[in-house]
Amino acid sequence: MSTHLKSEQFNDGLLGIAGSETTAHLDACPQCRTEMEAMRQALGSFRAAAVSWSEGAAKQVALPNKPRAHPLWIRPLWVLAATAIILAIIISFSGWRGHRNKTAATVDAQAQISRDNQLLAHIESEVSEITPMPMQPLQVNPQVRAR
Repeated sequence: MSTHLKSEQFNDGLLGIAGSETTAHLDACPQCRTEMEAMRQALGSFRAAAVSWSEGAAKQVALPNKPRAHPLWIRPLWVLAATAIILAIIISFSGWRGHRNKTAATVDAQAQISRDNQLLAHIESEVSEITPMPMQPLQVNPQVRAR
């Protein structure tokens, strides 16, 4: 085999999913085999460094075990009390807000009724005319007919 492994074949070998052609080439080519082993060692070193770094970071973040200041049965009482206070505030504001909206809606409805009544009065006055203004030039004069 005169050619070396392609990058895809090399990656497959590193991942452990190399085909029979790649395996045969690695057995026959000391240069590719040396490069493969160097890469595996580099990846192993990187893996070990990453694991040790994460363990060190975890130790720095971990909180020391402190003795409990309050018994466990007191904590749920505080949570329950805080929840009750928050619910009371929310309920009172929602009731107040709803009342304010009802009042505003009533005022808006009365104003709309007034505007509607004015519009209906104007329409009634226009309809009640004997002959509409645009049609008056076409109106036949009853005095002229009587002759």
